[in-house]
Amino acid sequence: MIRRAVHSLGLASLARLAAAAPASALPELRPPYGPLPPTFWEQHGLAVAGLAALAALAAAGGLWRWRHPRPAAPVPPDVLARRALQALAAQPLDGAALSRISQVLRRYAAAAFGLPPGERTTAELDRDLAARAGLDAGPAAELVALLRACDAAQFAPAGAPPPGGAAQTALDLVTRVAAQRAAAAHQKTEHERRV
Repeated sequence: MIRRAVHSLGLASLARLAAAAPASALPELRPPYGPLPPTFWEQHGLAVAGLAALAALAAAGGLWRWRHPRPAAPVPPDVLARRALQALAAQPLDGAALSRISQVLRRYAAAAFGLPPGERTTAELDRDLAARAGLDAGPAAELVALLRACDAAQFAPAGAPPPGGAAQTALDLVTRVAAQRAAAAHQKTEHERRV
């Protein structure tokens, strides 16, 4: 019974409150929003990711190019030989200088006359130069003669005088051979152009 009284009291008080409150006290509801538009990332996410990947690739390519410079242009063999021989011409002529002169000449001969790479003795170089078809025998014979003179001075008994001016002679020989090679290349170019 007590329960019923409390219950009826609660319902009665609620009914009184509802009757006392005006009907307009509750706010009016706004109309519902339409569907939400897609976000920036939903609209442009793939384009932004693609551009970011391209920017990363471009940065990586630029870094690689910066860290790996282009190879230097090849220096003609006569220029290399002249540089080395000019440095040797200023040194006193002894066994070490003669050895360097003959090494420079051997490398120059291999590069200038198109011989396969490898270190050759004077006899092997003479044989290889003689076997080259179309090679002017004059410069090749002078080169081999100078190499033989350097070999003889290098392996001579102590106290034997070295050949005088070997570096300058080698320098002159390299200059003449380079001039002859340039003239032959020019003639070949002119012949091909005419044909």
